[in-house]
Amino acid sequence: MDRFPATRTARVVDDYHGTKIADPFRWLENQEHPEVREWVRAQTRAAVDHIHASPMFGTALDRLTALWSSARRGVPVVRAGRTFGLHNDGTRPRDVLRVSDEDGDRVLVDPAAGGAETVALNAFEPSPDGRWVVYATSVGGSDWTTLRVVNAETGDELEDTIEWVKQPTIAWFPDSAGFVYSSLAPPEDGGTFTAENTGLRLRSHRLGRPADETLYEPEPGVLWICPHVTADGKYVVVEAPSSGLLFDRVLYRPADGDGDFVPLVQGGAPARFVGSDGDTFYLQTHLDAPNGRLVAVDLARPDPAAWRDIVPESALRLPVLLLRAGVFGRHLVSVHEDLMNNVVQVTSLDGADSYCVDLPGPGVVPLSGGELSGSPEEPVFHFAFSSWTQPPSVLRHDITTRETTTYFRPELPGYDPDEFVSYTVEVPSSGGVSVPVELVHRHDVERDGNRPVLVTGYGGFGLNYKALGFTPWLAVWLEQGGVLAVAGLRGGNERGESWHAAGMREHKQNVFDDCVAATQWLIDHGWTRPGRLALTGQSNGGLLAGAVLVRRPDLFAAVVPEVGVLDMLRYHRFTGSRNWISEYGCADDPDQFRYLYAYSPLHNVVEGTSYPNVLVTTGEYDDRVPPGPHSYKFAAALQAAQAGPAPILLRVWEDTGHGGGKTVTQEVRERAEVLAFLLEALNVQTSRSE
Repeated sequence: MDRFPATRTARVVDDYHGTKIADPFRWLENQEHPEVREWVRAQTRAAVDHIHASPMFGTALDRLTALWSSARRGVPVVRAGRTFGLHNDGTRPRDVLRVSDEDGDRVLVDPAAGGAETVALNAFEPSPDGRWVVYATSVGGSDWTTLRVVNAETGDELEDTIEWVKQPTIAWFPDSAGFVYSSLAPPEDGGTFTAENTGLRLRSHRLGRPADETLYEPEPGVLWICPHVTADGKYVVVEAPSSGLLFDRVLYRPADGDGDFVPLVQGGAPARFVGSDGDTFYLQTHLDAPNGRLVAVDLARPDPAAWRDIVPESALRLPVLLLRAGVFGRHLVSVHEDLMNNVVQVTSLDGADSYCVDLPGPGVVPLSGGELSGSPEEPVFHFAFSSWTQPPSVLRHDITTRETTTYFRPELPGYDPDEFVSYTVEVPSSGGVSVPVELVHRHDVERDGNRPVLVTGYGGFGLNYKALGFTPWLAVWLEQGGVLAVAGLRGGNERGESWHAAGMREHKQNVFDDCVAATQWLIDHGWTRPGRLALTGQSNGGLLAGAVLVRRPDLFAAVVPEVGVLDMLRYHRFTGSRNWISEYGCADDPDQFRYLYAYSPLHNVVEGTSYPNVLVTTGEYDDRVPPGPHSYKFAAALQAAQAGPAPILLRVWEDTGHGGGKTVTQEVRERAEVLAFLLEALNVQTSRSE
């Protein structure tokens, strides 16, 4: 019996600027075709049979089930005496939206009500008067969401329904009678999960009215904008990119008018709207400050020469300003990067007084924890805080007293964060740079040259991978005596915007250099050996895992590219992927084709190579990185090329997308499968069975 399900090939050859490139698995891009669906079922059966045969799977499943049985809460949002927030008591399949007020505490939105197992609650935004809540749901993990409106007093839903929304950001008008949002054109028939996204519009919706007014239409190719309404209701503000995902334009217009939007920032450097005080806007900008600053802009004097620094670049401990800042209690509250950890800073609106918030220890305000939450007038805000070993707590900070208290702290059964230690080492890489690598392990783990080590990272889009915060499956890896090595690769923001730029476009090879250097350092410094090393990454991190796999297959015992971008020559042809051209480049350009082709994981698979254990994972309904052009083709190519005995598996998870919107059961089973695969491949003997 063959090790892998058979995959037919077809003669497909593309001409890229005179270079002929074969694409024999192009037919797998047609994800809805019956032949492709049958191929996926066969691949999934093979992967499940292999992984579930391991005793490690049961151990991982039991432990993760226990960890996920604890209560969880999101960052609360307070509006007019009502407190809204995501809750899970540890028994629900999905988080629910609860509201508490003088009438008590109750469930307002339960996405799983009525047995709707594939519906997830993605976002919510209460109205200023606390009476209404706009919430976004998705189906099957898709990035497409639908907006609905619920009455917070009665729980009754309005008939208002808005479809074809991605990255939902809602901004209410102060009268609580309507809001602004952005939506896209409906995809062509059959192209919900693969067709290019088009037709982005900023729209205004008034409750109870069927027709929405278009306020702003960006240039073709712009697929993401972020709207705001100033707290006084005077202006509608739009953040937009010149191209890609990086916001570098800020526009505004009177909320009660119908004129054009006035450009306040017109590109040239990243910029975000933070808040306002009358006709003074507060912006986060990288103009003349590569690592970011917060400025006050008088709308009567908008020229950058007249901007006033409120938090200048030089004032930060390590000057890297993250995309989190807001006006709360008439103060600017901002989150800054201090190498691999975050600092929360509070600054008066005139910049005369500032201080750093006391935090529980090293850690981050996690991306998954939501934004800073508060009111422009009330001197209190909430935020999440987490680390690789500390589950996310929700903290409450009082600006008046400068005191931080715990709003919610999770208790995970049998888990003690004090059992673990984390610290950062510096690793030399190409070009003479030093790469920060955070090592996490149990206190009793010794450097014996044979430790099971899991390397991970991201290296793109100016993101610090640690911003994901605590992850239960990695906690189980640590409990089993494994070492976690989180590499702060170029392309992220660990050392500022220049660090990001050093891993973009033609410099992308630096990212892979850094990963290889970090892995080799672990071997050279007596932590481990190739037979006990694994590499994993998700999304752009899946690209990292795939690229390093085909570059150095000898360096690892197991590699897990998850929902990865793996065909770098065709990625831009699907869904919203043109947004990534500013980060990666585009093969339509001859110069950019050359460097993309040089590292594209799909195009650097070499027939006759002995590859290590590989588990390629993806979601059936991933419409951010569609599985057909990426995970399907990459897995097929690896299977066809494999000369060694190790399995090459493709696991396609049903009713899921790029990563969000999963039930607890889905999350636990998926992570248990990945963990079991790694434990088995690295021959880790489990040390607990709780």
